[in-house]
Amino acid sequence: MSAWALYALNRFVIKPQVGPGFFHSHFNDVLVIPAALPWLLWSYRLFGWRADDRAPTWREVGAHTVIWAVICEGAGPWMMPQYGVADGWDVVAYAVGAAVAWVIWNRGGRAVE
Repeated sequence: MSAWALYALNRFVIKPQVGPGFFHSHFNDVLVIPAALPWLLWSYRLFGWRADDRAPTWREVGAHTVIWAVICEGAGPWMMPQYGVADGWDVVAYAVGAAVAWVIWNRGGRAVE
């Protein structure tokens, strides 16, 4: 939930007040995996596609990061160029956010693989 709170704070308070830069262009991209993946894995559990509610494995985090990057920075700009262009720094932001989230979710040696 903290990722959602940070997203809202940036989107509605910080971003309108700052010019181009990290908070305007990439901060919310860092929050993509921390905000979206728990909800996705919870829905997978409901559909029976995931057996339990353990912390996400590095494979789950990595796969979703790659999928998100391909859709948002590859297919999206290619199919709908009027909404923007691919940005390699967004992919870096997704990866950094995913790595930090994985470390937090699996701290204390609780990772299952």
